Amino acid sequence: MSEKISRILYIKRFLEQHTDDDHHATVADILAYLAAAGIPASRQTVARDIEQLIESGADVVCNAGKPAEYFIGERPFEPLTYLCNLSPWCRCVYSGFMI
Repeated sequence: MSEKISRILYIKRFLEQHTDDDHHATVADILAYLAAAGIPASRQTVARDIEQLIESGADVVCNAGKPAEYFIGERPFEPLTYLCNLSPWCRCVYSGFMI
């Protein structure tokens, strides 16, 4: 059971670190990443693990095609977007402006 959980977490980490709206990953990419980490997997187990990630609430987007491509859609915390949204508030606080 713990091998399955660690494999799912490795897949989630790979998708978070290596994919976005413009950069997608195939099952072959994920299998290569898992193999480099010493985690055995097959195409079927990766597909099932991705389905479990989606069912658990991860925003994994699948572009159906041959081969299917996956990427993380919305992220709970995107630093640059977060900082850009805070910038006007920071200027107000710094200048002493009351909102």
